[in-house]
Amino acid sequence: MVNSINKGKNWERKFAKMLTKATGVKWHRTASSGAMATAQGIKDSKYKGDLFCEDDKYKDIVVEVKAYKNNIRLEDIFNPKSVFWKWVRQCENESDDNFWILLFHTNNGMSFLLFDEEKMLDNEEVSELVIKIVENKIGVAIRKKEIDNVGISEPIKHYNIYKLKG
Repeated sequence: MVNSINKGKNWERKFAKMLTKATGVKWHRTASSGAMATAQGIKDSKYKGDLFCEDDKYKDIVVEVKAYKNNIRLEDIFNPKSVFWKWVRQCENESDDNFWILLFHTNNGMSFLLFDEEKMLDNEEVSELVIKIVENKIGVAIRKKEIDNVGISEPIKHYNIYKLKG
């Protein structure tokens, strides 16, 4: 049986390889998986989230990785107390208004990409990164421009979620 810390590190490595393949530049696991930036108030993006890239195009992007034993159900998207929204709030809090990506994997073998579309549209490098990920790994796309308030401080913005192959 794999413990949750090792499982998380394993998926961080897999997603780092996926991002490296998609972009052609090296992505790395963050020291202490982003905990150092949160605990010490460090502003440098390479210490935030779980993955970082030193290439100027992608250096300010915060990438959070989650490996979860249970499926994320449709009901979770409408439940502000679900683990799904806990992850989204973590991404928003750690990103300091920079673009963030949430990559998560469930035990049944499904992997997903989630991001804030409004921030993507403002940044050419970010748009390019998302396109490269989707072109390399897309399976089924589920897109919802706006969902009415589900108990978050404001109505959900423009989030896109993609199911990734493999």
